[in-house]
Amino acid sequence: MILDLPPATAIAIIETAKAQGITTDELLQSVANSDDIWLELDKHGLNSDGANLVLTEKQALQIIELLENPPSPTPPYA
Repeated sequence: MILDLPPATAIAIIETAKAQGITTDELLQSVANSDDIWLELDKHGLNSDGANLVLTEKQALQIIELLENPPSPTPPYA
């Protein structure tokens, strides 16, 4: 996979990895495997494991209707 990052971000990642004496892959893996990233996602509501969605009866019925009778796909634009 290739990440499309702004040059300043890529440089910061490379320099941080060099300063720690590790590769950029190792740095990114350590960040991704850290619990801190999940805590940060939780702060912004981006980790939905504990999401508690509350729907009104009307909303629930609307969702059921859409699931049982989905609208026709929109034709692609020419």
